[in-house]
Amino acid sequence: MPNIEGVNISLVEIDQNTESVKIAIEGNDINIKQIQELMKDHGAVIHSIDEVAVGKKIVTI
Repeated sequence: MPNIEGVNISLVEIDQNTESVKIAIEGNDINIKQIQELMKDHGAVIHSIDEVAVGKKIVTI
């Protein structure tokens, strides 16, 4: 996808019906609608966006 420089996917939990993953996507001017459509096309859904970082210097916790 355009503007995406890196992706990290971690498996968080597995239960009887679902697999929960945490996905970190890094890049500039990322199109969330394109990401949602791509994930939907592969049977996934975004339940929440927990963090957005912006600025000349990204500060991590």
